[in-house]
Amino acid sequence: MDKELDQYYTDITISNYFYNVLKNKINLSNYSLFLEPSAGTGSFYNLLPVDMRIGLDIDPQHLEIQKADFLSYVPEFLDKSIITIGNPPFGKNSSLAVKFFNKAAEFSETIAFILPKTFRKASIQNRLNSYFCLIYDEECPKNSFVFLDKPCDVPCCFQIWMKQKYERPKIPIIKSHSDFELVGKNDDADFAIQRIGNNAGLFRPKDVMMNYSDQSHYFIRSKISPIITENIFKRIDFSIVKYNTAGNPSISPSELYQLYDKHKEILKNDGSE
Repeated sequence: MDKELDQYYTDITISNYFYNVLKNKINLSNYSLFLEPSAGTGSFYNLLPVDMRIGLDIDPQHLEIQKADFLSYVPEFLDKSIITIGNPPFGKNSSLAVKFFNKAAEFSETIAFILPKTFRKASIQNRLNSYFCLIYDEECPKNSFVFLDKPCDVPCCFQIWMKQKYERPKIPIIKSHSDFELVGKNDDADFAIQRIGNNAGLFRPKDVMMNYSDQSHYFIRSKISPIITENIFKRIDFSIVKYNTAGNPSISPSELYQLYDKHKEILKNDGSE
């Protein structure tokens, strides 16, 4: 098993669970070909209809799986209704997972993948084939994978995407805000928000923020009353976005702006802004 090939195999109980989820969410009788593009040991492949399945892998660990690079693969049966299922390699910054998704989108009606949680981020979804719509997302349990015959935990989710007739609009990426700006540590900031790590989202007041670095924190200078922006930031629950990564918890500038707007609206409606 090679870590460089992203050979983190799906635990059999996990593949069974998510295959049952898939069966409950969509009608599998609508498909005439089941394709697993990185089949490895056959965790998903073994669950697929025997006379309607194809398994591929660049380094197969199962006798029935074809040795092939999915990214250069062309299905023989393009007239069939294809569903692509599995746990693709992730690659650096989810780059391989994006390539596998978009390759599958060339000929699939449905894509059901275990993916890094970064696939919940707008920046990743905007890179995916625009004719596919996300219809289901569920977080994977801890230790869903096997590496070197031992349980392994990777932050992931199971997503089902279906082809549609019309293009999916891109999710707007907010790049600035009218209430505040992100500045350098020494640029008269009013407070800081931790950007990365387990404490991502933690509020750092002005009297202690200088103890922290620009690399790990957003330093924020208000364009309106600092009391108002501080009050909003202190109420934000960043846990809903910070764990949507394949590694260290982190918050992007766009997520910072979006959550600020969301909580500003909540406080406005509550009359407590």
